[in-house]
Amino acid sequence: MKQTALQHQTKGISGTFVAVTADQDVIAEFQASGYEISPISILGLYALASAVVLMDDLPIELAKRYPRQLPVTRLGCLAIRADMQS
Repeated sequence: MKQTALQHQTKGISGTFVAVTADQDVIAEFQASGYEISPISILGLYALASAVVLMDDLPIELAKRYPRQLPVTRLGCLAIRADMQS
């Protein structure tokens, strides 16, 4: 994942964002709940990429209201630490 994210970021294909906490009070709450957390612990991540939706893929009554190509942002990856999933 790390290698792919770096390659995609470098090529401008997508951007990967990592969730961490540097707030000592939040870290203390996590630790009190039994999680092994430090200021450099990764809590989760997500990747966003630009994409296009072609109106040919929509029913004609919807497609006629939009341009032929509609720019969108695609959520390419969403991950949460395994021990924090409920």
